[in-house]
Amino acid sequence: GPSLRAPATLLLQLTDAADALLLYTLEISEDEYHAIKAEHSILVDFHQFAPKLAELLERCSRAAEESERPSFVATLRCASDAPSLAVHEINSFSQLPHLTLRLRPATDTQLKKHLAELVRSLRADGAAAKALAAEHASGRAEAEVTARDSRD
Repeated sequence: GPSLRAPATLLLQLTDAADALLLYTLEISEDEYHAIKAEHSILVDFHQFAPKLAELLERCSRAAEESERPSFVATLRCASDAPSLAVHEINSFSQLPHLTLRLRPATDTQLKKHLAELVRSLRADGAAAKALAAEHASGRAEAEVTARDSRD
C-alpha cells in the first residue's frame, strides 16, 4: 500500500557563538535533496547527507586549526540577497568546490526560538556552575573541619 510516513526534512542551522543574532537556516526535503545531489554530484543518499556534511565541516574546522594553508575550507557568505555556505578543497593547483548551499536568514519566529534556547542553555549552565561551586565549597569546609580535628 501507499507509504504513510511523513516526508523527511533536514534542517540546517548556522549560528555564531559570538553573535546570538546570527542565524541562517536551510530546510531540505528528500525531494529537494535530489536536485542538490545532481547539481554537486554528491554520492550519498539523503539519509547519509547530514552525517557526511557534519563530517566535511569538521574536516574544515580541523584543517583550519592544524594549518595556515588548510586543504578544506568552509566559507559563509552573508550577502543579504543570497547568503550561502560553501565548502572547497584547496590544493596547489586550484580550489575545488565540493558544495554550495543557499541559506535563508532566520525568520523572526526562528530567531526567537533560537534565542530562547540560548537563554535556556545559559540558565542550565549557570545552575550547574552554582551546584558545582556549592559542592566545592562544601568539600572545602569538610576538609577544613577534618584538618582541625586531626590537629586537636
